[in-house]
Amino acid sequence: AVGAIIENVQFSGFAGTGCGKSVGIDFDDEIRSGSFDYFTLLSDISQEDGSIPVDMCDAGYQGVEDIYLIDLHPSSSSTRNIGGSSSVISDGSPILNFVPPELCMPYPDQCLSYCTNTCLRTVTYAVDPAETTRFKLRVCKTDDPGRCAETEEAYWYRDQGDEFETLMYNTRAERQRYFTTTLPKGSYRAEFLDTGGNIVWPSHVIETYEEALCSDALEEGSITVVVPEVRDGECDDLIRNGNAEASTLNHTYWLHRRGGIVLSPGQGIGGSNAFATFEDDSTRFDSVAQYLDTRCLTLNVGKQYEINAWVKLTNGSGEVKICDPEEDDCPQVGLYGQADDGTFWDDQPFATVVPFVRNGDFQLVQGLLDVTEEIASSSSVLFYLRRNTRRLTMYVDNVSMRNPESTGGMPGNPVGSGGSDGFGGYRPGDSDTGGGASDNGGFGSDIGGDNNDGNDNDGNSNGGVMNNDGNNNGAVVNNDENDNDDNNNGGVVNYNSSGSGCEESNNNGGGSTSGGTSGGWGRPGSTMGGISDGMCGNMVSNGDFSVGDTRWWKDTEDQELTLISPGYRGVSDLALSSLEGRMEQELQNSAFRFGMNYIVSGRFRLLDEIGHPVACDKETCPKMVLKRTDLGEESMQTVAQVLGEPRSANWAILLGGFSGDETHVGADAIKVQFINVPYGVTLIVDEIFIGLADASCEESTFISSAKSASPSTWTISMATYALIAVGAIVCL
Repeated sequence: AVGAIIENVQFSGFAGTGCGKSVGIDFDDEIRSGSFDYFTLLSDISQEDGSIPVDMCDAGYQGVEDIYLIDLHPSSSSTRNIGGSSSVISDGSPILNFVPPELCMPYPDQCLSYCTNTCLRTVTYAVDPAETTRFKLRVCKTDDPGRCAETEEAYWYRDQGDEFETLMYNTRAERQRYFTTTLPKGSYRAEFLDTGGNIVWPSHVIETYEEALCSDALEEGSITVVVPEVRDGECDDLIRNGNAEASTLNHTYWLHRRGGIVLSPGQGIGGSNAFATFEDDSTRFDSVAQYLDTRCLTLNVGKQYEINAWVKLTNGSGEVKICDPEEDDCPQVGLYGQADDGTFWDDQPFATVVPFVRNGDFQLVQGLLDVTEEIASSSSVLFYLRRNTRRLTMYVDNVSMRNPESTGGMPGNPVGSGGSDGFGGYRPGDSDTGGGASDNGGFGSDIGGDNNDGNDNDGNSNGGVMNNDGNNNGAVVNNDENDNDDNNNGGVVNYNSSGSGCEESNNNGGGSTSGGTSGGWGRPGSTMGGISDGMCGNMVSNGDFSVGDTRWWKDTEDQELTLISPGYRGVSDLALSSLEGRMEQELQNSAFRFGMNYIVSGRFRLLDEIGHPVACDKETCPKMVLKRTDLGEESMQTVAQVLGEPRSANWAILLGGFSGDETHVGADAIKVQFINVPYGVTLIVDEIFIGLADASCEESTFISSAKSASPSTWTISMATYALIAVGAIVCL
């Protein structure tokens, strides 16, 4: 907007005053951002001696060098016959790089140049304020690439007189970092440079063409902003420094929406770092926040991201508050964005507290985000994790927002590959990422200990059955050079060489002494003399269908089951499809332990008869159940479902838990099934998981630590085995 319009004014009496410098228009020496944005329009302005009634020296002394005034009717100049608008430009301004020198008359005593037939317009760029200090904006003429100008950032660091208030003010997410360029009419190319001179993308760029003050101004769209290509893996996880370990001093990449933010060493999971909001009595909307890379959102429109975060709430005395979503307003994730037309939108929740999953005093926040057209086309998108209650401090750790189709580990995913988290996971076939090798027949070991490396095939890792020869469908057993498989440290599964399915080994996939399970394709061992490695894994065999067939699953009406692609992780993944959800799998009932807690999860979608997505809500979405048979009597227990309102017809999460009791331990048979699927609708499932939630399971991988390969010690916390499931999960 125009800062001032000065017209039809004649200045007189400013010469020969004996008071030093006397000038009609001067500049205040109060500096904030360091960039001039008080765009001023002159018209029919004159001084009695015919000189220009403007002095820009004081502004230059303060380091502000990008000042210009538009003179519509150049009566202020000694040159009267000018065929258009003119501009008064401060000395040293980068604007002068783009104005032909023959149009400008310098006035060194007034620290300015008067450029005739020059109409200027300012374009402003707002970018992520986090980690963009000392970046530069470089602008070059398209038809003359050697004619360029670089401008510094404009950011007002405001001292509030109090350390706390100063920190609060200067880390607010809405306080963008600004860059401006002022140009005559033409075509230009703009790019952002880091401190090393490299072309970078500062998370987002909001471009604003300021008001045109004259008729021949720069037209909108005349500047092409360079968007660097996304590097491989750069969009796998949209959260940067989610584990708070990028610095020992600063909350790198993180900002806040009210409530402040600090780095809290030692307050994270396992004594690591965490981010914290300040305790605040005034509002429940305090949030830690981070801007997302808009390039990744644009590239992934229509896809999903899985959100995971850990939060701990404490009161003023340091006592931990466990938040119950059924009773309390618990932390949740939202997005705040600015559309291209300048309007703002705010949407939440995309992820909420999972009531029964804890890691020490930390609770899990989890959900799915569909990248909609509105999100992907926005100029900026802010991810925020809101405390949602007053009078508490919120600590935040291990935040991630990952694309399920990306390679490597998926923190927060029960059956994902271990990837960089170092746990090996339960997903065969991911070479070099801890899920087993993909070059020896395409399948790796699911148990393999701490060294599930696709390069060394777990040959010495106590149970890693690798080298499954593609010629005989994996008929190799005992591939461990140290014979640790024969010693039953993890179990062995023997696939027959005929290629006609899969047979278990004669020890039922486990040792007679260790009670271990086979990896992934095997079944839980029958000896239950303690917590075995297998019990800490997935009780559902072939829960992610990576073996390439439907083994261990059957149709309740003895019809053929179908594997389809894409699965949850994209076109390279498989999922199980069944009309009306008639798939089931019998579990090893002897693997259940009395009094122990179990966590249940899965991913699903619904399709109608012609393959169109079908929506559901928490009442009509499918449920996962355990069907128990004991002495001919059948009973059914719901163990996982969706809660919250539906957000899209895409993949959704089933989540729940239960406690083992005599109905599980003593049952003659236990099957996992799916119910509540509408007539004629096809249910597609993937990544089905049932496993112990107990600190005894030192390598539990429901939530893998994003910080290191150290074991996670999450637990289930619930009084009964009644279903407790996550709320506000994306549902079809």
